Amino acid sequence: MVRDSAEVAAAGADWLAARLAEAVAARGRASLALSGGTSPRPMYQELARRPVEWGRITLLFVDDRCVPPDHEKSNYRMVAESLLAGVAPASVHRMPGERPDRDAAAADYARLVPDAVDVMLLGMGDDGHTASLFPGTDWSVPTGARCLATRAPVPPHERLTLSPEVLRAARRVLVQVAGAGKAPVVEIALMAPPDPVRWPIHIVRDTADWLLDGAAASQLSEEKRDG
Repeated sequence: MVRDSAEVAAAGADWLAARLAEAVAARGRASLALSGGTSPRPMYQELARRPVEWGRITLLFVDDRCVPPDHEKSNYRMVAESLLAGVAPASVHRMPGERPDRDAAAADYARLVPDAVDVMLLGMGDDGHTASLFPGTDWSVPTGARCLATRAPVPPHERLTLSPEVLRAARRVLVQVAGAGKAPVVEIALMAPPDPVRWPIHIVRDTADWLLDGAAASQLSEEKRDG
C-alpha cells in the first residue's frame, strides 16, 4: 500500500478505525496495540477524529523506552498527547518502564496482553527492527513470553516490548514506514529471503498490511509499489 506523505496519516487512521469496528462487531470489544516514534503522531491525531467506539477499546503498547511516562522519549507520552487528549478508551495499559526490575515489569505487563491482539500498528527502524526487537537475536525461536525486557543499540537503551509470539498472533497488523531514508530497508523487508535474525521486521512481513509513503517505497518495483 503506497501513499503520498500527505495521505499517510488519514489512510492509516481509516485503516485502524475500520479494523477496530470489525473487531467490535465480531467480539463486542477490541484491543489495540500502538507503537511510538515520530511517524505515527499525525495518524493518531487523525484517529482521534474518527467515529471509533472507544468505550469498547482496550489500548496497549507495542513497546516503550524504560523512562518515566512524562519523559520526552516516552511512547506513552506521545500517544497521550496525540490520541488520548481527544478520546477515552475503556482502559489504557502503559508499559511501566520506569520500574527498576525490568523483567518483573515485563512479566506483569504480559498478564494484560490477550491471546490475540485485535489491531496492531508497527513501525520499522532503519536497521530493520520492529517494536523493540532488534537485530542479532533469532526471533524465530519462541521466547515463551508475551512481553520482554530488551536492550536497544541507541539510548535510551533499556526497553520493554511485546514478544514475537504476540506480533505473530495479532489478528490484524499495519506496518507504517515513511521517508526516503527507510527506502533501502523497505526493499529488503519486502523482497529479501526471510531472516528474522538480521531483519526482525520479517516476523510479520507476510501477515501485515503495509502503508508506505512514496519516498519509503521509492526503491520497490512498480508492481510491488502498486500491490
